[in-house]
Amino acid sequence: MAALPDWQNAARIAIYLAADGEIDTQPLAHMARSLEKQVFLPVIADKDRLGFALWDAGDPLTANRYNIPEPPDGATRCPVSELDIIFLPLVGWDVHGGRLGMGAASTTGRWQSTGGPLLVGLAHQQQQVEAGIPLDSWDIVLDYIATDKALYRRRRRQ
Repeated sequence: MAALPDWQNAARIAIYLAADGEIDTQPLAHMARSLEKQVFLPVIADKDRLGFALWDAGDPLTANRYNIPEPPDGATRCPVSELDIIFLPLVGWDVHGGRLGMGAASTTGRWQSTGGPLLVGLAHQQQQVEAGIPLDSWDIVLDYIATDKALYRRRRRQ
């Protein structure tokens, strides 16, 4: 991640807990904490809105209504606008930064309108699709895609 712009200056990063063959983020969390960065996990808030809660090493996680582990209710929350980098899992990606994903992160295009965090997709190289991914207005367009082979820079669509 050292090649990622703003990594050195990032104080608050959001990751996900890997499932179903997604890229494992545990090493990333460990690296971030060793550099004294705060690590946040997604939490399901009211009305199924996605939020982020601080995840300290060793904190117990509890399953939400979708059986996804989250930090406890009392964990410090962080608005998206105050995160520096959000790492997102990918099902597929294209050369324009288009993303195929699952769950709430697939419908949070508002992150881009905040001028907020750097959006970085984590994927296996073979998940790249040659044809452009059709995007709706609410879909996330990534700034970077990090694969097991390379780091790809992409622009956000306006």
